[in-house]
Amino acid sequence: MIEKKKLVQKISRASGLRNICAEALEKIQQSDDMCMTMEALNHANFFVKGAHQNVDMNLKSIDEINENMIDLQASSDEIQEALNTGLDTAFSENDLQDELNELFGTATNDTEEITAKTQTPVATYFPNVQAPSAQMLADESAPLAESDFAMPSAPSTVFVLESS
Repeated sequence: MIEKKKLVQKISRASGLRNICAEALEKIQQSDDMCMTMEALNHANFFVKGAHQNVDMNLKSIDEINENMIDLQASSDEIQEALNTGLDTAFSENDLQDELNELFGTATNDTEEITAKTQTPVATYFPNVQAPSAQMLADESAPLAESDFAMPSAPSTVFVLESS
């Protein structure tokens, strides 16, 4: 895109060109000398060609600006369409509330199940293992003693094998 400053410079050059052409025309009208007239015409022709090039460049710049505006409009339309689509497919407030209720309900059920399992006595799962005493559970810093892991006493049966 063309900058504003450059555009102002080109416009001022074009107005300067108009002044140069006016001066050349005045010289041609006032001069009887053919050399002066040709020189004035060449001078004016040089600036007119430059002016045509500037006009072409300005038109190209204007075309570029128009293309950029069209691209911006297309991008704006795409963004608007995406927003509309997003709004159409977004969860409604009730849907979000249902999702949250479902998630928290599942979490509550899981928590209740875990709590129930942790409160089940160890003896239920391992009947031959004696659970730690309440005093030991209360005092986490107490060292473990061998008696804390003692197996319940059961009558021993000894089998004697005789060989013949």
